[in-house]
Amino acid sequence: MSGFSKAVKSQQRLRLAIDGISGSGKTYTALAIATGMGESIAVIDSEHKSSELYADRFTFDVMGLESFQIEDYMAALDMAASAGYGTVIIDSTSHAWDALVERVERIAGQKYSGNTFRAWGEGTPLQRQLIEKLLSYPGHLIVTCRSKTEYSVERNDKGATTIKKVGTAAVQRQGFEYEFTMAMTMDSNHVGLVTKDRTGKFQDAFISKPGIDFGKQLIAWLHEGAIDWVQEAARLTKEAGYTAEQKSALWKSSGSNAEAYCKALETVIAERKAAQLD
Repeated sequence: MSGFSKAVKSQQRLRLAIDGISGSGKTYTALAIATGMGESIAVIDSEHKSSELYADRFTFDVMGLESFQIEDYMAALDMAASAGYGTVIIDSTSHAWDALVERVERIAGQKYSGNTFRAWGEGTPLQRQLIEKLLSYPGHLIVTCRSKTEYSVERNDKGATTIKKVGTAAVQRQGFEYEFTMAMTMDSNHVGLVTKDRTGKFQDAFISKPGIDFGKQLIAWLHEGAIDWVQEAARLTKEAGYTAEQKSALWKSSGSNAEAYCKALETVIAERKAAQLD
């Protein structure tokens, strides 16, 4: 145990969860926010690559998932990390949850005489693995979740009866949103309600069509504070594809200093990109 030290705000990576009913604008909102943040974007798409509908408005790469097991999502995240994408959007995590629920029900039937409580002893660790993989992604992360849909009967200002589609709860494990920096619920009018906010700037705010400008505000907050050079070193090492031997040699030549090591790696990566353009 190393004891206590003064707390220092370091630069952060975004962890944003967006839930909403069909048509509320989850995918578009995620892409717009990510674009405003200014990083390269990868979309892990379980919605039949519906994100490509917006390819004329935003620049991003996409991977369509055909299987929705936890392992498929984790493998896609590993590929995005290896490729060095600055922001990953998962659209949506609800398919992972639905697949896990079905998997647990099969396990219950095959091994525990239909006892799903015992079967979740195998399912819960898988969900935890996914959460850990999400939180440890070496870049910004935005995930979407479908919301369960219900209908309410209301009267408008003219006294006419209207039927309104509303969301009740995200299709994910209860408490899923607790793991994120920020959580937002979109309604049918494309207004986002910030239900959780560790930035302290947007809690309980209603944001109409959150998009590029909102992404710029988020990245400004995320970049406040000191750089965690050890964390940055891990990210750059992966982006550069360095072996353990290469990492060790560069670490020694950088005087075993994390900041100097990062600066050296940034130079290596920049030179590679310049060479690819030639």
